[in-house]
Amino acid sequence: MHKKRVLVFASHYLPGYKAGGPIRSLDNIFAQLGNDVEFYLVTLNRDHGENKPYKGVYVNRWTKVGNVSVYYIDEDFPSKKTIVSIIDNLRPDSIYLNSLFSFGFSIHVLWVVLISKHRNIRVTLAPRGELSRGALEQGRYKKLLFILLSKHIYMYKKIVWHASSNYEYDDIINAYGSFVNIKIASNLVDAAVVNSRSSFNLNRIKNEVRIIFVSRISKKKNLDYAIESLSSLSGKVVFDVYGPFEDKLYVNKCKKIASKMPNNINISFKGDVKHSEVSKLFKKYDVFYFPTKGENFGQVIWESMSCGCPVLISDQTPWDKVEKHNAGWIRSLANPDDFTEVLQGIVNNEKGYLVNRHDVCKYAFKISNTRENITANKKIFMN
Repeated sequence: MHKKRVLVFASHYLPGYKAGGPIRSLDNIFAQLGNDVEFYLVTLNRDHGENKPYKGVYVNRWTKVGNVSVYYIDEDFPSKKTIVSIIDNLRPDSIYLNSLFSFGFSIHVLWVVLISKHRNIRVTLAPRGELSRGALEQGRYKKLLFILLSKHIYMYKKIVWHASSNYEYDDIINAYGSFVNIKIASNLVDAAVVNSRSSFNLNRIKNEVRIIFVSRISKKKNLDYAIESLSSLSGKVVFDVYGPFEDKLYVNKCKKIASKMPNNINISFKGDVKHSEVSKLFKKYDVFYFPTKGENFGQVIWESMSCGCPVLISDQTPWDKVEKHNAGWIRSLANPDDFTEVLQGIVNNEKGYLVNRHDVCKYAFKISNTRENITANKKIFMN
């Protein structure tokens, strides 16, 4: 039986890690579906925000990386000639775009396809949370203008949209109308983590809380909100921030707020952390605090729970059942005091804020890579 051949365009991939969730999403797709689908990926030869290329990576040729063949380029994005040549040689059954607003690896690629002899090839696009309300706040007018123009010229009329949740389904409808073709398939997660069993430090110290924040530091991730909500906490508070400084002005704003915290609150900016180290970090903390303005899935939320670390998250993610399963807390961004109340409850070891880390871990594994999720993802690529 002929395997479906899928050509993927994404600005960043392994061994990079600074682009965060979109890299993990692709890696998990390739790992889970690579035996059933032939994947070919075109991407940059450097990490997000970096000028230096990866060490030991060949450019402008196909390299096998796990279950995917990768074509690393040293330009800012693939040229029209490169795109057409790759399609001519591979003859893929479909093209998969891992972004909506990436000019070089989505807009440009789609436009080249539409004006070429390959205009009838099936194209699937995963917006990866770019149409959420929080994401649209950044560069709002430019993005809304692009959406308006792209609708006017019917640029996305024939594509298939890949939504990772009902939340993202609604975001796509809100942006592009109800007559678009949307398939829902939840993100897949790291099978190696699912097949392992976490061990972690179960000791909780009364009148102390160890909080972790892991993400690219940008306005969408809402770190300034998180820091400000700590100011009235009593007890010893340790808040460690991990992640690349995507927006330097925003990082400086967050550091300025942090510098004004009371003496009992210790905030440290730890910088980048490789993905392979993230699970070790989560096991050392009492809670992952992530009041994000919007996530289509939130790989990092699942990763925290898979390590037994409960989550304190906003109501702008698909993870709306974590409280029901005693895996964390969800609060509205409209009420910052509610986040503070949860954190103080953890500090005080109050009833209702005591979490069994084994239960957190169990919930993460229960909902990961289910047969339904894998089947839905296969339909995205194999139909």
